[in-house]
Amino acid sequence: MRISSKQPFRKRIDRYVRGTVLLDVLPRLSDYGLVLDVGCGDTPYTDLFVNLQYIGVDLNKRSKVAVLCDAAQLPFNSEIFDLVLASELLEHVSKPSLVLKEAYRVLRFDGHMVMTTRFLFPYHPEPTDYYRFTEEALTQLFEEADFRIVGLEREGGLLLLLANIFSSYGGGAPHPIKEITQLVASTLDLADHYLKIGSEYSLGFYVHAIKQHKPNIE
Repeated sequence: MRISSKQPFRKRIDRYVRGTVLLDVLPRLSDYGLVLDVGCGDTPYTDLFVNLQYIGVDLNKRSKVAVLCDAAQLPFNSEIFDLVLASELLEHVSKPSLVLKEAYRVLRFDGHMVMTTRFLFPYHPEPTDYYRFTEEALTQLFEEADFRIVGLEREGGLLLLLANIFSSYGGGAPHPIKEITQLVASTLDLADHYLKIGSEYSLGFYVHAIKQHKPNIE
């Protein structure tokens, strides 16, 4: 399945990443902060970091990437990054626990990780598609990697799920049907903002976590 940047859930992801980074992360970073974007793809968030040092990594050679590498084996020293961004990555890796532990390793203490991933969502290999995560699974993965979760949000509910279905499968329809499906998708997306129906049907989750200071052992 090819995912369009115009699908309703993409707008939600973009708002979350930009809002969290701009409001909760960047004000806490110095002008010399170092940002790592893991699974950066087409690097849609570089404009957020014009005053910082930004490094994008990915396995896909077609990505706008500075470093080609495996997210579970990052070629960087420990404790050097102030922010690790991993948007729509975790479901595509075979060992998500190792990816989170690597992110933890390269973060400075009190460094931030911002992540988005899928729950109720179609199969979309890019190039692989392994997992879907519940809130409990994400909490366990982050805690086992020694992160402290400061924000965990569901992405929409039943109405956004339906909006995504209409948007996904109406895109290839003949012109009149395509227009109708896109109108229905937009209406459902808007309704989801206000009605908040069926949160158990969320498309995914957003996580903001911090690398904790390890306690001194005397």
